[in-house]
Amino acid sequence: MPERYFEDYPPGAVFEGGGIPVSEAEILEFARKYDPQAMHTGIDELRWVRPVRPGDVLRVRITVTEARRSRSKPEQGVVHSFAEVLNQKGEVVMTLKPISLLRCRPE
Repeated sequence: MPERYFEDYPPGAVFEGGGIPVSEAEILEFARKYDPQAMHTGIDELRWVRPVRPGDVLRVRITVTEARRSRSKPEQGVVHSFAEVLNQKGEVVMTLKPISLLRCRPE
């Protein structure tokens, strides 16, 4: 994937990733390894809307909702997004609202 900068994420831009199959073993491994973790409370509005089942194929869709230059660090930008994880039926299984700090493109 090419390197991306703040300027590559204008409000309204939508990015989609390819499908990733999920096995029962991976679901159990994830639960043992990552739940509960303090990192899960550092994201705005993380919601599991539907269960993820063995055999599901997951993909991500990210929509940029806001992008602005940092006031304190003008070489960086702040990007607010709405992320959706969808299964093979196109059903949303998880949503979250990440806030990312990205480098601006060098001049």
